Amino acid sequence: MRRAQKPRRLDRAPIHGPRHARRRGSQGPALPLLAAQGTPAHAPAPARRPSRGGGELKQWINWASHSRIPEIVELCRKIRRRRDDILRTIRPGHSNARLEAFNNRIKVTIRMAYGFHHVDNLIAMIKLKCSGLPIRLPVPVL
Repeated sequence: MRRAQKPRRLDRAPIHGPRHARRRGSQGPALPLLAAQGTPAHAPAPARRPSRGGGELKQWINWASHSRIPEIVELCRKIRRRRDDILRTIRPGHSNARLEAFNNRIKVTIRMAYGFHHVDNLIAMIKLKCSGLPIRLPVPVL
């Protein structure tokens, strides 16, 4: 019987054998490691000084460009082409949560408006929902 082999870790595969890989000391960035190992989403993030991603992105591009996985190399080329746009998005430190909230509110309103006869009614309902005005239904007096 053959013994079960450990799965190969492509992210740390030695170039010239295990002796040279240990001496190099480079393990690559955490992103591919976490994806390859299937780390759970609830794992705590490593404590780091907040930065704007420039150094981490440069390190990842350097690591990915030397990868022997063709998909990673292709992704690296695409990221390298759009590097300025990526950094321009990361640097302000804002999230797109507010935009996503409005998008979700509009989608819910569209589902609620199924059956409206005119699109004008749908547009009016979206404007009313996204305006932030409190909508209170009349309460019957007993």
